[in-house]
Amino acid sequence: MDDSPAATLPSAISARPRSVFVTVAGLVLACLPWALLAGLFAFSAHPPRWPGGALADAVPGLAIVLGWLAWWTATGLAMVRRWYGWRFYAGALAWFLILVALMLPQNDMGPFDSGGPRFVWLAACLGLMGVFILVAKRDEPPAKPFSHVTSVGVFLIVIAAGLMIGAVITALSLPNANAAAAVPGSILAALLAGCGSAMVHRWRGWRIYAGALGWIFIVMAVFRALNLLIQLSEYRVSLGRAFMEFEVTLMAGAFGYWILWAKRQEPRPILSAA
Repeated sequence: MDDSPAATLPSAISARPRSVFVTVAGLVLACLPWALLAGLFAFSAHPPRWPGGALADAVPGLAIVLGWLAWWTATGLAMVRRWYGWRFYAGALAWFLILVALMLPQNDMGPFDSGGPRFVWLAACLGLMGVFILVAKRDEPPAKPFSHVTSVGVFLIVIAAGLMIGAVITALSLPNANAAAAVPGSILAALLAGCGSAMVHRWRGWRIYAGALGWIFIVMAVFRALNLLIQLSEYRVSLGRAFMEFEVTLMAGAFGYWILWAKRQEPRPILSAA
């Protein structure tokens, strides 16, 4: 019988108490989208219909809805069952909900009697759901602390993938399907993916790349903030537009600080003298 610490590690991890908040958050994520969809069809006076009568017109919208349902359900089941990587999936969905909650009110900045409260309530619910997932995740800390540098690198790769997909879709949606329109976004996506891969795999010079990228985001945020203050002082921007600019500026500066902070959490190894 193997009594080594490595052999007893899985049993020790499995014997750790599970957080009730994580289980509840997983159940809510797995069940809430289906309950909302059922309520939409059951209680709506005009159930949603796909535009057009052809099946091809309904495929994109149906794929988006099914993708959302699959994403929420899989993340909820992963949290309930504690599948491998459930912390990453829960954190990604939580921050996505918070980001959507911050951006959603910009779609309707009109008076409250024109339907504005619907976006406010929806944004508040999504934001609170994201915060609840993050709080529940912290209630059950990991058995082994993970490196924040890896998290930042993975996040950069995800952003790069989104930029690449957006650039390709934009280029294909043009009347002449001009491929040159996807070049700037593709170059930016390649740079972010390269920097993220260097941070994940700890390639040589990753600290230089991460530090340069972090300071670029911070400098961009400072210049955007100064430009926003100038526009507000000269009444050249509306309140809704200023709110959007402030959110983008804040996120850019916070992301740059996150990169630098993660880099400092993993100090440079001290080389021993020969």
